[in-house]
Amino acid sequence: MLSLGSGCVLHPRCSVRVAPGAALALGDGCVVEEDAVLSFSGPGLASVGAHTVFMVACRADLVPGEAVGAWCSFMPRSRVSGVRVGDQCTLSAGAALDAAHPALVGQVEGEGDGVVPALPPRTIIHGAANAARTWDAGGEAQERALRLSATEYLREVLPKFNKQRPA
Repeated sequence: MLSLGSGCVLHPRCSVRVAPGAALALGDGCVVEEDAVLSFSGPGLASVGAHTVFMVACRADLVPGEAVGAWCSFMPRSRVSGVRVGDQCTLSAGAALDAAHPALVGQVEGEGDGVVPALPPRTIIHGAANAARTWDAGGEAQERALRLSATEYLREVLPKFNKQRPA
């Protein structure tokens, strides 16, 4: 089952896969762009926080519980698997994050899977070596305003240029 918050934008060519008996909830204002893949194999419910953006061709294999926090960005071709992601985190273009990454200092109890590795809030994974750094939240208001205006633009433009065609 897929549950969408108000104002979510899903590109017609994105893929959201939820296993039978499992549920995925996207928060308000989330964006899933072209060729992005979100998958959740269960059990239970996985949730994605408000205003999170999954950009072109990124892949996210979600964990049960609060899988992704609010205001996160998954840049083009980034990948995350088996990890809980905190609020305001960014995976830069091509970055990969899995349970073996050294930046996973926090761990939280999963729903039925024991301990799930977690990425601390405001962490940025970047570069070919998938290095990690912490964002100091400088320019946070501008970042949020930019993200909101980009989401509003997609909400307006996608229906105009992605019409369903008869089979």
